[in-house]
Amino acid sequence: VQLRFKSKKKKKQIAQLDQQQQLPPPTVPPSPTTLATLATPPQQDLVSLNVSSEETNVSEIASSNGSTTSGTPRSSSSLSSDEDDKLRSLDALLFEEDEEPKAPSAARATSNGDLDALQKSLKPIPAIEEGPSDAHSEKGNHVKGAKRREICLLIDGDIMGPDHWPLIKNALEAHGNVKETKIFTPPGNTNSKRWKQAVDSVGGEYVFVPRYTVGNKGPNDIAIAAHAALAGRRGMTVAMGVADGDFASLADILVKEGIDVIAVLNSGGRAGVARAFSNLEVPVLSISLPNRFKEARGARWKWVMQCNGSCVKQPLDDVLEDQSFDEDALRTKLLEAGYLESASDPVVPAVVKALLVHSKAPFVMWPWSMTVQHGIKLFAQRARLKQNNGKYIIVFPNLVSGFTKAQAEEYGTSSCAYFFRGGAPFVLQDTSTDDVIREFLVGLKYYNPECDEDLDEAIITFASMGLNKRTLVYLGLGFLPNLPPHAARACLHTALVSPKSNGIWKVGPRDEGVAEFLEARGFLWNANAQVATVHTALGKFLAARGLRHIPKNFSARLLALRRHLQAPTPNQRLELEE
Repeated sequence: VQLRFKSKKKKKQIAQLDQQQQLPPPTVPPSPTTLATLATPPQQDLVSLNVSSEETNVSEIASSNGSTTSGTPRSSSSLSSDEDDKLRSLDALLFEEDEEPKAPSAARATSNGDLDALQKSLKPIPAIEEGPSDAHSEKGNHVKGAKRREICLLIDGDIMGPDHWPLIKNALEAHGNVKETKIFTPPGNTNSKRWKQAVDSVGGEYVFVPRYTVGNKGPNDIAIAAHAALAGRRGMTVAMGVADGDFASLADILVKEGIDVIAVLNSGGRAGVARAFSNLEVPVLSISLPNRFKEARGARWKWVMQCNGSCVKQPLDDVLEDQSFDEDALRTKLLEAGYLESASDPVVPAVVKALLVHSKAPFVMWPWSMTVQHGIKLFAQRARLKQNNGKYIIVFPNLVSGFTKAQAEEYGTSSCAYFFRGGAPFVLQDTSTDDVIREFLVGLKYYNPECDEDLDEAIITFASMGLNKRTLVYLGLGFLPNLPPHAARACLHTALVSPKSNGIWKVGPRDEGVAEFLEARGFLWNANAQVATVHTALGKFLAARGLRHIPKNFSARLLALRRHLQAPTPNQRLELEE
């Protein structure tokens, strides 16, 4: 008999039958009253057989294996050990068929004439032993009916710091018992007293991942993948605190192997990463820190908005500490005045707009914790805020990379350097679409009025940068270079005025060292030449190196030069150095 194995459904059936059935021991001989009852005519009700439908079905198969073809019964006591094991296997396999077991009729039960064998060959179904509170199947899937499952939590320490760890563990407690917590980090971080206290508070352990000089793949990613596979083999649910979309491929492999996976992501992370896990039907937990302004810890400078609308950099003499505030009350007032459209919109741009509407300059634009404190003081002075006039656009230029460690220390930390190396924050007033876009691109150094003429090319260059592209996708505007020029302009204007935007945009390619580079190769006579002269010389250099399409704008030519110089092979660089 070929039977299909369906573990979850049939194990539940066996557990239910084991609780309901009270079968007599097979070695006890039947009483005369029971034999007389079993000998009743077939027309009598089936209940009077004193044998349940499941018992009859088990007995029928057992009797067919335990009796001869002539109908002579074989008692259960005469079975050998091998036959006894086979009989028990048949009992278990009976309830793993696709359909529910059906009770045979009384006529079928008595037609064989083996009533004695029917009673003697009855064997109780082996009881299912209760496993631990977190039961799993052979492949790691959580068995239905189990109380709780065991979770192995793997956290990328480069992405989620000590402030995240308690939040992640508390969120996972609703999904099971977090039995193991592993933090993947380079050895140097463990010397921090703050890290030691945090890992002890969650009952975790460090997994030291050295940083090798070869290879370009994150070593934490490889280590997490290896430990996830090991935890899955032990029947545990794998929870990954990561931020990289590559882990969706790992989750896909684990799920196909029957291993449960939970993805833990930052609430402000990339929307595409969460979507990749959701497409695999992997549960996604979103974690957000109560105070999201800790990136300014260690800052040495601040940006201050002046009354004339410009921002200046000033030393941060104040002691910057994490100041708590009632965020719900803050959001409620901003929603009532129209500075926010939903409770999930970013707070800082809305607070800046409210301060500008109420003419509260000068005030601190960054660090953001000080900006929010200015807003709280404003709300304390006024019972109701003025309505949002909708004419202000807040922009925080950001330089994601391109500075040295010494430059980062100059501003305090690398997070602080992001907001100072990119340039001063600025505020635009929403007038016509083309004027706003042109002023916005000039402020981010994607459009230079001295030498650029193509605004649409500047939009394409802006939208092709990684941070800007991800933000536009998050806002639901898609990839602008794929749109017609008029549609791309409209979408960019929508992104600028959207209350869901945090105002952080990546600046254009830097021109540091480009004039010296061209002068050394004979395309420029003086490294101190004007931007228009450098723009023309750069076009000649790209044409001499065989670039088929020469961009019109200076920022696009800088981007083409960078890609040209960073190409991995000389053939791709198309450059013959003497």
